[in-house]
Amino acid sequence: MPEPIKSSGRYMAGLDGLRALAVFAVIAYHLNLAWAPGGLLGVDVFFVLSGYLITDLLVAQWNRSGRLNLKDFWLRRARRLLPALLVMLMVVAAWITLIVIDAQIGRQMFQAQAVTAHLKLKGKLGRRVIIELGTNGSFTNEQLISLLHSLGKVQQIVLVNTRVPRPWEGVVNSTLAEVAKTFPHTTLVNWYTASVGKNAYFYPEKSPQANFLPGCWCCEAA
Repeated sequence: MPEPIKSSGRYMAGLDGLRALAVFAVIAYHLNLAWAPGGLLGVDVFFVLSGYLITDLLVAQWNRSGRLNLKDFWLRRARRLLPALLVMLMVVAAWITLIVIDAQIGRQMFQAQAVTAHLKLKGKLGRRVIIELGTNGSFTNEQLISLLHSLGKVQQIVLVNTRVPRPWEGVVNSTLAEVAKTFPHTTLVNWYTASVGKNAYFYPEKSPQANFLPGCWCCEAA
């Protein structure tokens, strides 16, 4: 890793390397990789090391001049961090404009084709479609296949299964898995497995929100 140009303080490449490993650990955690269950600790590691390095810079400045020039310190932080932040914000903003989300609490399968027809009418049904249904009731293979046919010639369909403490959970997930295996260009995202042990993702069972769960379409803008 190259040493920063014109650095007024000591440079410790090993600590920068540890920060990079901490970032990779966090990414691995969010990708749900089995070998990185504790990857979120990378957040703590990164900020502890960053705090140490920043303190080292300030102490070095104090030792040289007997004072802290906070204006210069914050300007240097801004020059280093803001360009990357602005690029990220522009990329995210551009990406968001390409995604259409249509979600409604309590939506059920019998409402699904009306949603598809509405998105088509508005020209918002894109080439890739993500559908999450089933938290509010079961449906048959035939109903799901009919819905997928109503999408027309899309490039990719992603079905998301469910985790909901209701009698129809297993039926819904089995139906989604069976149809995803046979319907063209269709992939199943196994949210049921991915959410194991992550109770913070859900409303408590006795809360009012737990009785009204969303049905959702996400699609790439046409």
